[in-house]
Amino acid sequence: MKKVLTLTFIAGLISLTTFGQPSPDLTKKWKIKGYIYLGMTFDPEENEKGDYLQFFENGTFKSLESGQLQEGNWELRNHDQVLVLSQAGEPLEIEIVEFTERELILLFEEDGESVKIKYGADL
Repeated sequence: MKKVLTLTFIAGLISLTTFGQPSPDLTKKWKIKGYIYLGMTFDPEENEKGDYLQFFENGTFKSLESGQLQEGNWELRNHDQVLVLSQAGEPLEIEIVEFTERELILLFEEDGESVKIKYGADL
């Protein structure tokens, strides 16, 4: 799971649409709430409790991951179901599992393993 945590997070969107209805705005600060692995939810480790993703309307992002600040760009693909995170030209595709005004769940896959990371909106 540590490998997944070291991935660069870049995310955001101005507007998602689901079934023709406007979705909540992703351009805000999202704090990590936990991990969903094999159907079980786990709290973030102590050094991850301040981690966040922050998306801006201009297509840029900031994230804090285990004390390391990351910055980059984002875009949506596949009918707003895939978030493409880019830093220094290296794209990372992440599936959006769930997205509401207060909750964002992203699916990360690497080396045949997957984990969902749950974020809560900082309203």
